[in-house]
Amino acid sequence: MIALAWNGVVNFSEAPLILMIWFGLLGILASAVLMGWIIYCWSVGQTLPGWTSTVLIVAAFGSMQFLFTGIIGLYLGKIFHETKHRPLFIVDEDCTKSE
Repeated sequence: MIALAWNGVVNFSEAPLILMIWFGLLGILASAVLMGWIIYCWSVGQTLPGWTSTVLIVAAFGSMQFLFTGIIGLYLGKIFHETKHRPLFIVDEDCTKSE
């Protein structure tokens, strides 16, 4: 049943992709705050050499990967929905038949 529920969420919803975009944006915000704190610590001399640049790069690029993966996923999801060739409307009855 867990596999069925997972298929329902992943196959019929874009919610995980939107969640990934929000995590990416939140991560970018957190890395910006972390950048300010790390630069402050670096300016007063409380960091190890090389630690500042490594942490900033990993935090910023990891967050951007989440964001861009979510954007690409949404784009591919929209292409998938378009390729199903579903009609834009459903005809309720056929008016061309004469009885």
